[in-house]
Amino acid sequence: MPITLKKIDQYYQENYETIIEQFSKFLSFKSVSTDTAFEEELLSCANWLMQFIKERLNFNVELIPTVTGKPLILAKNHCGEDKKTLLYYGHYDVQPADPYDKWLSDPFVAEIRDGRIFARGAQDNKGQTFFVLKALEFLVQQNSLNCNIILLIEGEEECGSVGIEKALPELKTTLEAADLLLVCDTGTLSPLQGAITMGLRGICGLTVSLGGLRCDLHSGVHGGVAPNPAIELVRLLASLYDTNLRVKVPGFYDDIIAPTEEELAEAKKAPITDELYKQIAGAPPMGGEKGKDFHLRRSFLPTLEINGLSSGYQGPGMKTIIPQEAFAKLSCRTAFGQSSKKIIERLESTIKEMAPDYLELKITDVEAGGDGVRARLDSPHVQKAKQLLKQVYNGADPILIWEGASIPVVSNLCKTADTEPLMVGFGLEEDNIHAPNESFSLEQFRRGLIFTAKFVEDFASEQDNS
Repeated sequence: MPITLKKIDQYYQENYETIIEQFSKFLSFKSVSTDTAFEEELLSCANWLMQFIKERLNFNVELIPTVTGKPLILAKNHCGEDKKTLLYYGHYDVQPADPYDKWLSDPFVAEIRDGRIFARGAQDNKGQTFFVLKALEFLVQQNSLNCNIILLIEGEEECGSVGIEKALPELKTTLEAADLLLVCDTGTLSPLQGAITMGLRGICGLTVSLGGLRCDLHSGVHGGVAPNPAIELVRLLASLYDTNLRVKVPGFYDDIIAPTEEELAEAKKAPITDELYKQIAGAPPMGGEKGKDFHLRRSFLPTLEINGLSSGYQGPGMKTIIPQEAFAKLSCRTAFGQSSKKIIERLESTIKEMAPDYLELKITDVEAGGDGVRARLDSPHVQKAKQLLKQVYNGADPILIWEGASIPVVSNLCKTADTEPLMVGFGLEEDNIHAPNESFSLEQFRRGLIFTAKFVEDFASEQDNS
């Protein structure tokens, strides 16, 4: 007899204190992947999670070493060769908690306030991964886990996913068994509606610097004579755009697979107005190429953004110098169909061509993350998730989101496993991921657990109708 949503909710309510205790332990690990000072904490977190999965789910679990030293967790059960296989991807690493003085409580000691659990990683991605694990534990306890599960949980999503990317070729045979990739590292626009993320953009980036002066120069003695790296870098960056903010890098818009009319119509149903966007971002949606639709700019077109710009004196008052060097951090979000590797190569080539030859140009930190990914509107898994989210959210139709952000490894996971993605997340804007006072709504956690348990049960039963 199929499990009801009410029964799953009852499990959550009856085991609430245990769930929170376990979740808080998971959150206590300072598993910051971007800082080598936290390597021992990262390993401790991986070992704790491995033990949790082994003891609570009775899965076979192994820590897979990576080239970066940040271990990858691979866990599997086995229900039978004739059973469907679900691959889940998540990550146990977190962003740095800086600045600490902006937190209202210790970022690595979970605290519940106003129906939310506050800690670094509470939502991204420990919280969403943990409700998946608890949903699977519930199904194990009910003897209702009737499909094969592969858990792939990495420890460096926040710093580029290099280790898992390098490990994928050796995991290909294992991952090819998957009939679907489930990702819960996304969110929704409202606490009253669920959401399915139908697409993600790819990502790439680099650092560019101009210098070559012997040192900072006196701006009176050398002003008007010595080339100013800050001015020249600003000019270089400005030359990458035309007056409508269209990117002028040759080939930057090649190979884009445009959205269908149906996809664009669905994207426009998202309840985002200019005024709402201004409330969220603090400014109206005036960025990107002028004359292009908001949803095209946000979800379907590539971008070139300046993430950081630095040069010269930054202290109080005036210091009259010509700075020795100037730096900029650039990143691109690539559209579905594009190669992030090709785009970053084109950007690098354009910068080299346009940079002044009388200053020293350095291009470093060149990285090409994953490519964009897109789910099919007619996918039976998407349709099933829509129906189930409507039940979980008391009859409210879910939102379909073509997200502008990236989860670098998802595209390569789909290619390696030769399967399609289903991206269903329960995060909200107010969760403050990557910022001080990150939190996760316990109501959203509950909904995520209920959705996952029921979806996995239904996924397993689909084979009977295939």
